[in-house]
Amino acid sequence: MINLKRIFKLLIITFIMTLLIDPVINFASYLHVDDINIRYPQKARNIESPVSQLVVNTITKPNEAFIDVPLTNQLPELRNGCEITSLTMLLNYNGITIDKNYLAKEVKMDSTPLVLDLSGNILTWGDPNDGFVGDMIGYNADGYSIYPKALLPLVNKYMNNAGKDLTGVTIDTLKNYLIHKKPILVWVTYDFSIPDNFITWTKNGKIIKATFDQHCILLTGYDESNFYYNDPMDSEKNLAIDIETFEEVWNSMGNLALSYD
Repeated sequence: MINLKRIFKLLIITFIMTLLIDPVINFASYLHVDDINIRYPQKARNIESPVSQLVVNTITKPNEAFIDVPLTNQLPELRNGCEITSLTMLLNYNGITIDKNYLAKEVKMDSTPLVLDLSGNILTWGDPNDGFVGDMIGYNADGYSIYPKALLPLVNKYMNNAGKDLTGVTIDTLKNYLIHKKPILVWVTYDFSIPDNFITWTKNGKIIKATFDQHCILLTGYDESNFYYNDPMDSEKNLAIDIETFEEVWNSMGNLALSYD
């Protein structure tokens, strides 16, 4: 005779055991035995963005950055030496004791002679991407400029090959260098006006576009409204120029810039 009471009791015991054993089975399903090694279950990993993308997405630039760079004036020795004087300031800031006049003797020169037409217009002359064009002292002869490409080797000589041609970068990139306490040579105009007096000459068939209003300064900081700079023609450091004006003039001069990594 079937003992219904006993069967009912067994069903209840089986149900209870199932409730107790199932969690153990479920947990065990997450454990894998590989030879004698137990590999514990891991949470699903998030796919991380590249470091450069994380920097862009998570780092907010400070509202300001300032660098205390010693001021050096290009006058009276180097009337056309704003670039080399700005570089002197950059090197002095980095603890390199060097004089602007000594540095001027080391700069790469483009010795292409100046040739004028009968009206006094320049026909042929040097290329500032190849070296300094003309006379840097500027009292007995004309002089023009040198651009980052030609000045870079001199930066590398004194900065352990860390020089960086920043020509064509964005305003944000300039700010990043200033945040990291790295002053920047930039080519603008002496009065921060957009030039309307560009002239051209040629060197070996290449057209050189230039303006004698050009001037090189050293950026030393920024805030929400202004960039700050040392002007090798001025006696006061950390002068201010509003960011919008700076960008317009800097763009008009080809976004030339030079610093170091």
